[in-house]
Amino acid sequence: MLDIPIDWERTKESIFNKKGLVVVLGVPNVGKSSFIYYLSKEALKCNIKVAIINSDLGQSELGIPTTVSLSIPEREFYNFDELPINDWYFVGAISPVGHLLPLIVGVKKLVERAKLFNCELILVNTCGLILGKLGNVLKYYKLSLLEPDHIVLIRKDRELESFIKILHRLTKNFYVISQSRMARERSWEERKSFRQKKFRNYFAHAEFLELPTFLLHSIGKFIDRTKKQIYENRLVALLDEKENLLGLGIIKDINFEQNSIIVFTPFKVREKIRRIELGDLYLSLEGEELRRSAPHL
Repeated sequence: MLDIPIDWERTKESIFNKKGLVVVLGVPNVGKSSFIYYLSKEALKCNIKVAIINSDLGQSELGIPTTVSLSIPEREFYNFDELPINDWYFVGAISPVGHLLPLIVGVKKLVERAKLFNCELILVNTCGLILGKLGNVLKYYKLSLLEPDHIVLIRKDRELESFIKILHRLTKNFYVISQSRMARERSWEERKSFRQKKFRNYFAHAEFLELPTFLLHSIGKFIDRTKKQIYENRLVALLDEKENLLGLGIIKDINFEQNSIIVFTPFKVREKIRRIELGDLYLSLEGEELRRSAPHL
């Protein structure tokens, strides 16, 4: 049961009157996902067609870590895990650092996708990177590209005072609301455990799929055929002929001489796979994080 602050209710009423694209901002652990959950549940009660886009790569309540996900709920739900994923975009990392461009592109593409579904209300949940130079850059250019109808900033204290003056200029409707009284800090161990559970569930019914190595073509990353160890246990995206994400996989083995790459994946339609994109995360087959590679962009 959510404890709904008064300013959340007032903000909801204003948003529902105008509808459109809503972007929710805030530092980590202020209740961004709870506010998205509240708005989406209330929208369904009012028969408003709503889309939810999650762009928190590392703590994604909706979808799988390392991806941006779109869901269009058609009926009442009790947690994000129940929702279908209507579309998704692979960033390949659990942090936006070094991946700002693919993250922004992914969010933009899914917003446009939600519009094609004729959604009246599009809710975008963002990651907690907003403070400092990098956080300001990410949020400013993401908002400049999206041109949201509403920006909601959930604030703990007095952070972002100077940035707020700029954020006001990027939308017609700007709201600053209080954090959820149920919000709490998550430890590093809790965050890692949360991701492992997500990955473990996703790969629960995965199988080994053999693919040709010529499908391995990664944007911005050099394919070194002499170093097998940089590929083993690496998270990858399986893409179709239009660069749509089909599924995720973990490289089990690779042999360039025999033109063979073994991928552990729940996606089984080999004929649809036209490209393999490398992520920056290494996982065991049980979804445990092993290490990360250095970001390339």
